[in-house]
Amino acid sequence: RYAVANGRGETIHAYDMDAISSKLGEIRLTSRGELLDVLHEAAGRPDVRMGVSIETIEDRGDDVVAGLSDGSEAAYDLVVGADGIHSKTRDLVFGPSEPFDVAWGGWVWWADKALVPHDLVTEYWGAGRFLGVYPTRERIGVIAAGPVGQMDPEHNEGRRARILESFAALEGRAGDIINSLPADDEELFFWRLADQRTRTWIKGRVALMGDSACAFLPTAGIGASMAMESAAVMADELSRTDAAMLGHALDFYEKRRKTRVEAAQADSRKLAKMMLVESTPLAWSRDQLLKFYTLEQLAKSIAKIFDQPI
Repeated sequence: RYAVANGRGETIHAYDMDAISSKLGEIRLTSRGELLDVLHEAAGRPDVRMGVSIETIEDRGDDVVAGLSDGSEAAYDLVVGADGIHSKTRDLVFGPSEPFDVAWGGWVWWADKALVPHDLVTEYWGAGRFLGVYPTRERIGVIAAGPVGQMDPEHNEGRRARILESFAALEGRAGDIINSLPADDEELFFWRLADQRTRTWIKGRVALMGDSACAFLPTAGIGASMAMESAAVMADELSRTDAAMLGHALDFYEKRRKTRVEAAQADSRKLAKMMLVESTPLAWSRDQLLKFYTLEQLAKSIAKIFDQPI
């Protein structure tokens, strides 16, 4: 189930997700670490070197020489930069990209799963504040977001008091959730809500994938799905080529993926305009409209994407 509530914690509209899950499969929420474990196991547990980053890339035409932060260097037929929104691969080969910044950000933490029903995702859309509550199997993920200046990510001292004051209007279960915010001396991740779009994904024998190619705001909850689709498409194209004809396969990869991924990114930006609102009158008007929104209206863009071939 998915519920949208207002900035006081009152439910505006609750949705039964069966209409989507009966068609596309069960909806599950999981942590990034758990997802990586699933993917690693499904891939046959290949060797993965953690804590190593790429430092240099030299495309020599017939191969690519990559230098790593552990001092090692090797030649490859192909280098795929799937290294996120702050991609070192992209910066080295394609140059920096211009971010799309909504000037909001949020503190993220884990909380006790007993705080909410296991099958209920709730988002509290207030004026100048957003609280998202996402239950996984063992715990719930929480993000408390607002304008960056208000969240003040540069100063941990007074963080808890500052955030609790911003969300003081929340009552009931929502109040219990915001009060699970860790103390100032505990390390928290601050998620700056921004994305980026790279003009081209292919240059020689270097390709971009996932957030390094086209990053997502979290508003649509679809970024990881788009990255995994892109990985599947690249694997499909590579299965029909060899090193000599690699460029043709990479061209097809970009043609199959770029338009679709950028359309999904555009939808996430539209959702951000509706969800991340600072004006109290505008937030009130939006809340009144949401009372009449069906699930099909709210999720029509995402549902349309999953009805299309990848």
